[in-house]
Amino acid sequence: RELLNWANNLNRYFEDRPLQDHISYLETLKRRNANPGIISWLDYFIAQRLVREDPRPDRAVQILNNLKAPGTEDGVALRAFRLHGTTLFSEGDYAQAAEIWRAGLTRFSDDWEMNNNIAYVLSSKLNNPEEALPYGEKAIEKNIRQSEAYETMAGIYIGLGKLDEAQQMIDTGSTLISTVPAQVNMQITSGRLELKRGNTEEARSKITDVRNILRSAPESYPDLEESIDSFEQEVNSEAD
Repeated sequence: RELLNWANNLNRYFEDRPLQDHISYLETLKRRNANPGIISWLDYFIAQRLVREDPRPDRAVQILNNLKAPGTEDGVALRAFRLHGTTLFSEGDYAQAAEIWRAGLTRFSDDWEMNNNIAYVLSSKLNNPEEALPYGEKAIEKNIRQSEAYETMAGIYIGLGKLDEAQQMIDTGSTLISTVPAQVNMQITSGRLELKRGNTEEARSKITDVRNILRSAPESYPDLEESIDSFEQEVNSEAD
């Protein structure tokens, strides 16, 4: 935990500085350290910084693949699997992201985050709610107080046509929301449920609700804006 807090502070320090300054500093620390565990963490922090670049340097994935290998400390390896999958997801390579998370679950089967991620990508991006269902159930089992897991399960149930179960997931998950992204995503999923029920105008009202949420948020969320625009297209297509 202390190392992660340190890395977050370091990210803020180097936020407006050239990439190479940040990487060089971490490489210098690696050369001065003989502890293999610390070196693995420093490699992870290097990869974490590199994946933010566009285009992403090949070195980022090379590092993550090394960190996922057997023998790497569990805390580092777990985060390497998560980060690798999330990176591919953000690049639109949904099938490969799912494969990375599947591989991660062979070693960390109880990790709620990878279970939730693979459930989401299978259901929402690869149109396979049946395969997504057991992963979504496992995510809730392992982290019952996380609203994102319930939102994912609601989406799965919508895909399966189990609308009452989807509403139950939304109702439960809504009591656990603690962030703006979670609030917006739950409202969008609630809108998709209304669309599935044929309530087009109720679904459209969710668009107004989430845009109001973002307008009052203390920071901007470009990814959420894209999600809202995408949902609005769904509603307009259904109305036509």
